[in-house]
Amino acid sequence: MTQAARYPEFPSTTKGNPTRFDPSPGGIDLTTFLNLSGELLCIIDRNAKIAWCNEAFDRTLGFRRGELIGVSMEDLAHPDDWERRQAVREQLLDGKEVTGQRLRYRTAQGGWRWLEWTSHWDGERKLCFGAARDITVAREAEEALREHEALSRAILWHSSSIIFVKDVMGRYTVVNGEFCRVARIGDPSEIIGRTAAEVWPDHVSTISANEAELFRGGSPHVIDETMTTPSGTFHYLMIRALLRDEDGAPAGLVGIGTNITDRKQAEFELQSRDLRLAAIMAASPDIIGIVDTDARITQMSAAEKTILGYQHESCPPDEILSRVHPDDLESVTEAFTGIRRGEKRQVNARFRIAHEDGHYVTVDTRTRAAMDEEGRFVGAAVVARDTSAKLEAQARLRAAMETAENASRAKSEFLSRMSHELRTPLNSVLGFAQLLAMDELAAPRAEWVEYILGAGHQLLQLIDEVLDIARIETGHLEMTPEPVSVKGLVAEAVGTVEPSARAGQVSVVVACDRRDVVVQADRSRIGQVLGNLLSNAVRYNRPGGRVEVRVERGPTRWARIVVADTGKGISPESLSRVFEPFERLGAETNNLGDTGVGLALSKRLVEDMGGRLEVDSVPDVGSTFSIGLPIADAPDTGVVVPASVKAVTRTQTIFGGRFRVMLIEEDLANLQLVERVLARRPRVEVLASMHGSLAIELAREHRPGLILLDLRLPDIEGTEVLRRLRSDAATASIPVAVISAQAPARSVRRVLDGHVVGYLAKPLDVRALLALVDRARAGTGV
Repeated sequence: MTQAARYPEFPSTTKGNPTRFDPSPGGIDLTTFLNLSGELLCIIDRNAKIAWCNEAFDRTLGFRRGELIGVSMEDLAHPDDWERRQAVREQLLDGKEVTGQRLRYRTAQGGWRWLEWTSHWDGERKLCFGAARDITVAREAEEALREHEALSRAILWHSSSIIFVKDVMGRYTVVNGEFCRVARIGDPSEIIGRTAAEVWPDHVSTISANEAELFRGGSPHVIDETMTTPSGTFHYLMIRALLRDEDGAPAGLVGIGTNITDRKQAEFELQSRDLRLAAIMAASPDIIGIVDTDARITQMSAAEKTILGYQHESCPPDEILSRVHPDDLESVTEAFTGIRRGEKRQVNARFRIAHEDGHYVTVDTRTRAAMDEEGRFVGAAVVARDTSAKLEAQARLRAAMETAENASRAKSEFLSRMSHELRTPLNSVLGFAQLLAMDELAAPRAEWVEYILGAGHQLLQLIDEVLDIARIETGHLEMTPEPVSVKGLVAEAVGTVEPSARAGQVSVVVACDRRDVVVQADRSRIGQVLGNLLSNAVRYNRPGGRVEVRVERGPTRWARIVVADTGKGISPESLSRVFEPFERLGAETNNLGDTGVGLALSKRLVEDMGGRLEVDSVPDVGSTFSIGLPIADAPDTGVVVPASVKAVTRTQTIFGGRFRVMLIEEDLANLQLVERVLARRPRVEVLASMHGSLAIELAREHRPGLILLDLRLPDIEGTEVLRRLRSDAATASIPVAVISAQAPARSVRRVLDGHVVGYLAKPLDVRALLALVDRARAGTGV
């Protein structure tokens, strides 16, 4: 169907009977005629959709012919014109013809065109007939004119200069905001139409001599004038020019006055700042440079001569960059390029720059860009500080720290090695001595064995104390503070000295309150200190003497464990040396076996736990040692089974009714010792390996009932052996006990968290070893 056939009859705009139009009168198609019109024509149905439009409408909005048919005018209209479109719709429905309504419509390219409409609503046909013209260019011109006028008014009103216009009679016709502010006039209407003499009675004349000269045809002139206004006295740079009408006759004059009082003050302040900047640049120990937009240094401080050996008044960037170390040139160039492009406001850089004598100086620089109000780069300030000496000192310090750390690691390794190397042979001495003591030996061999054991344990104590002091000195002695029951601690310590107290005819008395005291301390270390104090109190006492242990609670959260004896005491001159290492205070003349290490170690241990160890003594009366420790909250009494001692399901095979124990140990003598010890248990077979890797393979093959693992092995660490055993399904369930010459510190605690069933320290306690094997064997029924 053609466009002409869609609406064969168009409504007439005249009243009366509608006029019928032949779609082709005289052979002319009406649609073709309407498409020739430059005016935009369209018909809109009751749903606001375009039912027909001419080619001018399509062309103006940029659509192809027929593409707009069926498109809603709501989709084409600008959202901000909704209220105006609603008003037009209401007027049309009231039967009014709407003329001159300006609305915006979207083009096919996404832009907007302004159309001025004349519209009519045909209520019978329910159609809206509209004719429009494109006023986009005119609208833009109007907007530009309005913006220009508004901008001109804004510039005039908000100008910081005084602006006024007078007519030929000297009457003010225009004044701006600054004029009103200075003149203390609230509203320009108060002065418009009046002369200066009328506004200010003290004014000498309506038209000044300079203004009269302008009206006589003089040229514009610039004069410095002093003006006294209600706001005060000001200096103005006044420019006056003649205004002429279209015929060239004088019509008035315009005056523009700039307040040069502020400008002169600004110039004075600028000059003062320049002087201060010059003083700063002369006195600064750092290099200060001012850089312009071309990266040329326009000013350089005097410190350049001191630091680099030369002085620039100004220099181009190429000259400065030529002195930068080649390895630093790229980073320096990139940093300053970012400043110039406005990508960065501040850049910190460290680079090397050549000194006059040829060597390089390392400088730390901070460059700060200066930007104008529009964000354009207008220059920069550069501050450079010589850090060569500082970097050299830091390098020396790092080297010293590295040396110290290496020494500390070496000491730590040495202590670990010494602990192992000293305990390993001592393990054989005490182990085999214990085996001998377990046999029924005839006198005097039994007594000799007791001498060996006593001397061995004394040597072991000395080794432990010396190594502990060394660990404290190197910072490698670890503490595990926890709430500790003092009553239980005292009971354990007293129990260890009771045999020696009975032998020396010394009574040990404990005086503790019924209410227990809990202190914050490392349980094993505080037990070691208390045991040492009790041992000394018994050792240096007299037959029939007395040792009293009491616990005192202080007024604050502090407790004291006191050990008092009735021994010979310590002289005042010797009291200050009690806690010095290897100071025996005359004990070297007796046969008590004191090494002079225990008290020194005890004091350091207590202090490392946050406490204090003190002594008071009276010769021939006795000595009193007191341990002060902070009170802690009572520990949880709930029973918690550590992961390290939880039961492990065992599925290993018992070979021929024999219980197989695998020993992984690097020392041959210790291997032989364990074999001899376990030979005392029937149907126990020992499978030994001196290498961890081989032991893992043997464990997979033979599935022993218990593995005794030394932490130090010649090929891999014992911790790695334990990890591999636990990660292999074939060996994961085999119980493992650790045997080590290392003290139970961090490394031992780490493996104890790996589900091991026990820990035995070297030198071995033979009975403890047998008890461990018996417990493991009991679960197998062998």
